[in-house]
Amino acid sequence: MERIRQRGLPINLIRECVSKPDKVLRSDNVKRAVKKLDSRALVVVYRAIDDETLIITAYATSKVSKYL
Repeated sequence: MERIRQRGLPINLIRECVSKPDKVLRSDNVKRAVKKLDSRALVVVYRAIDDETLIITAYATSKVSKYL
C-alpha cells in the first residue's frame, strides 16, 4: 500500500477524502477536504488547477469538532 511518508497516511484514503469529503472548507484558491475517520478526522489541503488536483498537505487530527 502506497503511503505519504511523513504522515503515514494511505494515498487511497487521501483520494477518497478529496473525491467524497464530508465537508469542504474554502479559503481563496485553497480548499480543505475533511473526512471523518472513527474518532479522528482526515484533512487534505489542496488546490484544483484545471483538471488536476495538487495536494499541499494531509493530516489526521483528533479535533473533529473544529472541522466538522
